[in-house]
Amino acid sequence: MPRPLLPCAGAVVLVLLLSATAHAEPARTLTLDGPTAERFTTSGTGVASFSDGRMPSPQCTVALRECDDTLLDVRGAGTLTVSTRSAGTTEVDVALDLFTADATGRPRRLVTSADRDGARETVTAQLATGFHLVRVDVVGGFGQLEAEVTFTPAAPDAEPPRRSNAAPVAVLKLPTTATATTIRGIAGTAGDDRRVEKVQVAVLRRRGDACSAMRARGTFSRRRESCRAPRAYLAASGTRSWVLRLRRPLPPGRYVVFARAIDDKGVVQRPPSRRALRIT
Repeated sequence: MPRPLLPCAGAVVLVLLLSATAHAEPARTLTLDGPTAERFTTSGTGVASFSDGRMPSPQCTVALRECDDTLLDVRGAGTLTVSTRSAGTTEVDVALDLFTADATGRPRRLVTSADRDGARETVTAQLATGFHLVRVDVVGGFGQLEAEVTFTPAAPDAEPPRRSNAAPVAVLKLPTTATATTIRGIAGTAGDDRRVEKVQVAVLRRRGDACSAMRARGTFSRRRESCRAPRAYLAASGTRSWVLRLRRPLPPGRYVVFARAIDDKGVVQRPPSRRALRIT
């Protein structure tokens, strides 16, 4: 059972039980116009499948991705924090995305995201007035999730500007485990408050405590380097929807994949998005 909610002055706290089932439209719409506390529950579980050999789609589809969307009608500027965690004993791996959106719940621009492996993800962002979409994607596994959404209204006259020089964000769309024939490329999405100029990807193969980097022709360097900070990146094709095509299948083993977006002003995403991958 979710823990009891305590009154919170000046903030909106919502605890949601999210099922891993797909939704063509937002599962719920929340209006954030003052300090309130609400609770929502949904039932059911789902499994994300990558068995057909195609790359995960940036959008939520029944065949490739399972998702749960919550549309937020933000009536005033403030700080939003969303955290997810497992609500049961089963394992589930999720990605958490926050978008600006239209009134129907259709996502427009990616604001921020989190995908660190597992069910525990957190995003925080300064929001202006308008519609926003919280999306929970099931990357692998099955089970129920609990999400806590906290919104703290800004002080008067503190409406954030709609255009800034914030860093862009690239989101990796990868399972945690796959076969060599399943992964034909590294794909994802990217967003920025201006314009995404390019996306770069680094694929590191673990060799003991160190890693070797994938080169442009698809082979791996003999030079060892840190698994936490790639020395060089490869250019992906596309911007808001991007892909790095693999020249050859990835050999069985453990990998760390990084992606970073760069906007039209030269602002580089830091830290880059990171994803662990095991090829069987």
